[in-house]
Amino acid sequence: SCSKPEGWGSLKGRFTRWGFAPTATPGFSPTAATRGRPGGCGGSSSWEALCKDKGMFRPKAVLPGLTHLTPGFLRARGLKGVILDLDNTLLPYESEEVPEGVLAWLQELKEAGIPVYLLSNARPCRFRRIQAALGLPGHAPAFKPWFGFRKAIRALGLNPGEVAVVGDQVFTDVLGGNLAGGYTVLVPPLADREFFYTRFIRLLEAPFRRLE
Repeated sequence: SCSKPEGWGSLKGRFTRWGFAPTATPGFSPTAATRGRPGGCGGSSSWEALCKDKGMFRPKAVLPGLTHLTPGFLRARGLKGVILDLDNTLLPYESEEVPEGVLAWLQELKEAGIPVYLLSNARPCRFRRIQAALGLPGHAPAFKPWFGFRKAIRALGLNPGEVAVVGDQVFTDVLGGNLAGGYTVLVPPLADREFFYTRFIRLLEAPFRRLE
């Protein structure tokens, strides 16, 4: 399906600064300009196979921020658990201080009986400190997008379709979550500061966010 993900229409401006075209949706459009490069179809057979399945790079929903993922939003879609990215989704890159609004949101999910599992490519020592402070299950480095998601789903004790996979990157969170069968939710990054590799990847993500 080439339909727009939930919530995309009202977020065009918010996402433009992170590499989205003004009329973009998180989809895929192979063009002559990107053919043969990592940002489009072509190249290796494995990448080509992924390119052919456009849905793998498309989130099920796009939200203006993490706290918009409310218990009501989840229940309305039959979702019973959350797999949550760390850097620039839960807290700013390299920070260990979770914003107050996000802490309140986590408490809201807890009171609603919705479990949260942290899944990150972050350094394990930093990840463990954050995990301990929040009292949440999880593991890192997960080596997303290829690994980690199915383990997280098993840890939650839910079926893949009952789990929201939430993050700020297409090539890790959205791709990995879709490959595992989860309900993928894309949010904008919390801060501009990022790992240099992530800044590069955001440029490669742009072709997957344009309307066909």
